[in-house]
Amino acid sequence: MAGPDSAADSQEACLPPALADLHWAIHSPPLLSSALLQQTTGQTIDAATLTACCPATWPSEEDIAARLHSEGLEGELLGKRFEGLVRYWLLHQTRLELVAHSLTLATGRTLTEFDFLLRDRSCGLFLHLETACKYYLAAANTTSHSQWIGTNVSDRLDTKLAATRRQFSLFTQAKASLLPDWPPGTASCFMLKGYFFVPFRLLGKHCLPEGADTHCQAGWYLPVSDLPVFESSMVQWWIPPRARWMAPVRYAVSPEELRDGYEMARHLSRKIRHDGKARLVIQLEASQCGFREVSRGFVVPDSWPAPARNGV
Repeated sequence: MAGPDSAADSQEACLPPALADLHWAIHSPPLLSSALLQQTTGQTIDAATLTACCPATWPSEEDIAARLHSEGLEGELLGKRFEGLVRYWLLHQTRLELVAHSLTLATGRTLTEFDFLLRDRSCGLFLHLETACKYYLAAANTTSHSQWIGTNVSDRLDTKLAATRRQFSLFTQAKASLLPDWPPGTASCFMLKGYFFVPFRLLGKHCLPEGADTHCQAGWYLPVSDLPVFESSMVQWWIPPRARWMAPVRYAVSPEELRDGYEMARHLSRKIRHDGKARLVIQLEASQCGFREVSRGFVVPDSWPAPARNGV
């Protein structure tokens, strides 16, 4: 399990926010090991292997920020933002040809959307790539995938893995009938990035889900009624907008946006009790980059994981 100090985060050092997110999307450790993903989804190519053999020419902060803005990827939809960052990487490397993005095919009586269809120019192999950026919290101290749940409780790790396996299977079936002129056989890859979160009171004592990658990134969570534990802490807490939830902070943050523990607890208590919506909070310290992330965690409604009025 890797925190913000890990070597895996070194590639984000002193990068501005949008460029840090791009590096994180491509180079951060996966949530789950290659062996586990092969077993549960049927993937045939590891995402780390894929990105390692396809280096890209990285853009400027202004270029990637402008692209995200033009595609409406600056706000609430983290999954779409992550998918857009992967697409940007694909367009800036030379080995993989981007054949299709958000490809919709008829599968039985329904329409199914597939994230990316690629062709390896070096060998002609076709590749089906699915992507996801997820934040899973432990509902119990167990390795069972069914107990790792999003702040929106309809999102579970086990159901996401099963859905991805179906995606790969459906594409294989649809390709044979709808794209008969294409070469037989398509490799598959699931790029699953994000963070696991364990109860704050069990930091260092809680297990991770079965097959968690050795270097996966993780944080903590606690119910809103436990916020008083932070009330005596100094000014170090940042409540980031959703567009800043991806890469660990290694950049300047306006000091006016930082709160001490008492102010942070009062603000989050009021917000969460009003709308029932979890918030991410990041602990920062000064660094040569401006600020450096020490830890991150979710503050959730006391009722979590019971269904709430809103999710994330």
